[in-house]
Amino acid sequence: MALNYSFSDGLGEEVSIVVNPSNALLTVHDTASGDTVVTNFSIDELRQLSEFIRKTTDYVTND
Repeated sequence: MALNYSFSDGLGEEVSIVVNPSNALLTVHDTASGDTVVTNFSIDELRQLSEFIRKTTDYVTND
């Protein structure tokens, strides 16, 4: 079973991540330029990224 998360900033940037039991596929698309970047993460790499985001956002405030 795959889980999907999508985000659009309303200014032309779209991010999508699909996570399945063996890996995660991150896609970033710029609708203005047409550029697309796709990155594949192993589950271990995804855990490391998640931990990094969690630690760094502990020190950030939302305006």
